[in-house]
Amino acid sequence: MLSRLSLATIITVMFFAPFSFAAKSTKTNALISITKYEEASKDLLKKIDSKKKLEEVESGARRLMRVSEPILHAYIKKEKSCERYLKVVLGDSKKMLMLSSEKIEKDYHKDAALPKSRNICYHAKDLLVHAATVVVLSKEMAAKDKSELSEGWLQMKQEIQEVGAHLAIVKSKLI
Repeated sequence: MLSRLSLATIITVMFFAPFSFAAKSTKTNALISITKYEEASKDLLKKIDSKKKLEEVESGARRLMRVSEPILHAYIKKEKSCERYLKVVLGDSKKMLMLSSEKIEKDYHKDAALPKSRNICYHAKDLLVHAATVVVLSKEMAAKDKSELSEGWLQMKQEIQEVGAHLAIVKSKLI
């Protein structure tokens, strides 16, 4: 009987261990992506605070957009009801960069260009949309006179500060 029990235990462990490992692996990957996002957002905030080079701010915001993508994909796996909504956001990420700051606000912050979704989905969306907004703002600011830039710097800083709250909610769902 003991050898049968041991064999049954071994078979059970062999069958279920990969599922347990996959779940841990998914959480680990999500944590790695979230950590990268936190680091990239802190770096971008420093660039914004320095108020020196808009090109560096734009580059940092584009990096933050890229780093957000694996988080959105992980969120889709966790919250299936967000799939359609977040896939539109991911698919439109390049399009967002061609919009004005007013249009990105209307279409993506306020969801005019997005399918209806549950409230739990917008936190993940905003990780990408706020970064895209900073790209758009930095391009708009590059065309302005230096005397008109202070409001733009403040708006970019607020965009990135706000993602911290969204990231905390997303992190609590994924980890």
